[in-house]
Amino acid sequence: MVGRHRFIVQILYISIVPAPIPPCVEVLRVLHRDTSGTLVGVTEPSDGEPGRVVVPIRRIVANALACDALTLVLSHNHPGGNP
Repeated sequence: MVGRHRFIVQILYISIVPAPIPPCVEVLRVLHRDTSGTLVGVTEPSDGEPGRVVVPIRRIVANALACDALTLVLSHNHPGGNP
């Protein structure tokens, strides 16, 4: 259970202290975890626009392979507040 708590803390830190994002732009952020559940990378594989973001599957997989990630967590915002 300790590993799970460590991962949750890492996610909270990334959520609280993200890279600056303009408030009207949608962003896709991918968290990469290794076999032990440790966070090994964070990427933003595409540039968002107001109202949409592209999900580039090939770039996401290439980044995961480069990080030697076993699992991915995708997160996405809705700056307008409409899910």
